[in-house]
Amino acid sequence: MPRVFHALLGLLAAATTAHAQGIRNPGFEDALTAVGWNASGAAYTIAVTDTAHRGARALLISAPVVTPGSTGVVSQMVDATPYRGKWIRLRGYARGQANPGTGFLGFWLRVDRANQQHGFFDNMNDRPIAAADWQLFEIIGKVDDDAERLALGMLLSGSGRALIDDLTLDTIAAPIREAPRALSERGLQNLIAFARVFGYVRYFHPSSAGAITNWNALAAEGVRQVERARDSADLAKTLAKLFSGIAPSVVFGTSKAPAAKVQRPEQPVSKLSLVQWQHRGVGGGTIAHERYSSTRIMLPDTVTVPPPLLLSVSGVQVQVPSVLYSDSVGTWPRSMAAVLPMASVSADDRAVRLADVIIAWNIFQHFYPYFDVVAVDWPAVLSSALSQAATDKDAQGFLLTLRRMVAALKDGHGSVQLSRMPSSWAPPVLLTEIEKKLVVTTVASTEHGIKVGDVVNTIDGRAAADTFAAAVALRSSATPQWAKAVAVNGFLLGERDSQLKVNVTGSNGMARDVVLRRTLRPGTLSEARPSEFTEIQPGIFYVDLTRVKDISPAAIGQLSGARGIIIDMRGYPTGAAMKLLPHLSEQRIQSAHWLIPLVTRPDHVDTTYVRSGRWDLAPQAPYLRAPKVILTDGRAISYAESIMGIVEAYKLGDIVGEPTAGTNGNINPFALPGGYTVFWTGMRVIKHDGSQHHGIGIKPTVPVSRTISGVRAGKDEQLERALQLLRPSL
Repeated sequence: MPRVFHALLGLLAAATTAHAQGIRNPGFEDALTAVGWNASGAAYTIAVTDTAHRGARALLISAPVVTPGSTGVVSQMVDATPYRGKWIRLRGYARGQANPGTGFLGFWLRVDRANQQHGFFDNMNDRPIAAADWQLFEIIGKVDDDAERLALGMLLSGSGRALIDDLTLDTIAAPIREAPRALSERGLQNLIAFARVFGYVRYFHPSSAGAITNWNALAAEGVRQVERARDSADLAKTLAKLFSGIAPSVVFGTSKAPAAKVQRPEQPVSKLSLVQWQHRGVGGGTIAHERYSSTRIMLPDTVTVPPPLLLSVSGVQVQVPSVLYSDSVGTWPRSMAAVLPMASVSADDRAVRLADVIIAWNIFQHFYPYFDVVAVDWPAVLSSALSQAATDKDAQGFLLTLRRMVAALKDGHGSVQLSRMPSSWAPPVLLTEIEKKLVVTTVASTEHGIKVGDVVNTIDGRAAADTFAAAVALRSSATPQWAKAVAVNGFLLGERDSQLKVNVTGSNGMARDVVLRRTLRPGTLSEARPSEFTEIQPGIFYVDLTRVKDISPAAIGQLSGARGIIIDMRGYPTGAAMKLLPHLSEQRIQSAHWLIPLVTRPDHVDTTYVRSGRWDLAPQAPYLRAPKVILTDGRAISYAESIMGIVEAYKLGDIVGEPTAGTNGNINPFALPGGYTVFWTGMRVIKHDGSQHHGIGIKPTVPVSRTISGVRAGKDEQLERALQLLRPSL
């Protein structure tokens, strides 16, 4: 979770000297900050309390309400010298949780290496602590040979309440990691069955135990147990044993069984009620978002208990009640959370990779809002991803499997990041696909022998078109233009000072070889444009909303006297766009419709949508009456498309350029064991008139694409066309 990670960095920069003898005051029997610990988080109560797991005291972290993004952190530094090159385990007891939808609760551990480099890091955001009673939780990681310090502690992101006690830091034997091995056909079918049951029970069986089970750990353990089932009967037996404690009312068999009935307890209980999962999108993601949540809701007494959900897969028949009776103790039949503490294991382990596929596939299977408008055989993706994950050599190779999986969704927000990726560096050029060729559009300097307008033929001896196509295939995108815009320069990144050997053809038609070195940070170069706010020609003002930081009253005053305004939206705009929009219309303007899935049944059955916020902007004086032209292209996504959708719906001006990316809506990231973070679109966005936006975007009213000849001549053909449209008004 990036903001928590950076908060920890800032806190620990001022921490005390690392202690050489392990954790000090591990049971919090002494005063907190006087012995060993540092605390941060003004909005949080962080103190010792007498509600302990063992001994007289424990640590309390609590906050009933906090500002979004707030974090309470308790930290300590330990000398890493005794642990270098070894596997270590941070263990402790905890009870409590973060309030749903606000953040997460977890232990955290980080290895600080020489030269301000960081090694292993885990804050349990992929398996947050949620425990009504004292439970044991742990983090396992390896200490680098050049480690200097271990930074560790507890954190509460968002609001909630937690008690922590009895921490230990030990060295352990290296975890056993299963080597890559292909799946047998029986093994594949077993895992497909487990994946389907996992999703049904995880998200739609509302048992008390299911609400606090460590599902990531269960996924990894389930993979190990289920794969080796000999036949469908053995598979049903294995699945029943695996889920029996969490979901005792779920029925497994190999032939159609009588419908399982949810029964009342034998003895009368007071305040008996019905409980069901209700998902607004889906909660529990990496970054807490107020729009998304997963909660168990109480249903009115008048509701008729529905029949169980039926699932038939790989020769197994499953019945999963989606509504249970509950009393003051919990759901009935009584259930018990699976006690499976899961370390932050690496995806070098085959079981972790297979578990990650199952976890991710189910989130999309039940909550991705665009399966009705994208062409994808999602069950086939599960089979393919499982087969590939089983044979991937390591965590890095598995990253590509996850990226191919997410790319199949055709979601412009879709991407996968690995926490321990090496730094990437860029060559001193920018490329753009123009006329189906890769063209140099920006260079840092001409000393490398490459020029603006050169067409790239080969990269390191391989056809540039093939290299580029391979990069595009790994990019999740609702439209070709976004995939190409993201991939075109990302596919050139590599290690610092490494070489790229390219063959290019210049304006004279002659091919030549050029050697480039990766020496720049990504994003250092940008294409040539006019100043971000300028009177580009007498009476015509140019405003680049991807660069201008603010729109001041003085700037609005200048624009009010303009005879023509060009607004550049070729990319991602700054917050200044929201200051300009109210001056572009004489009527109240609203954004497109933002809809969150409301899910109570699996596989998108009976999914409805609830409206979630909408920009509603009143007009502000002065109204900018001058004719307007808005420039855009495939780099405009999400927030940019919210703005462009308003331009389109209210006809605020001519739209010049190329179609936008075709993806809008708040993201809902989630973490996977092994250090992966998956980004995706968690809500549905439709245009003002109710028509489809995803995969279509905002189309220009005046289509203009760049040409190779225009690039070589130093022209911005889209900007020039905008000027032509405005000149008749002058």
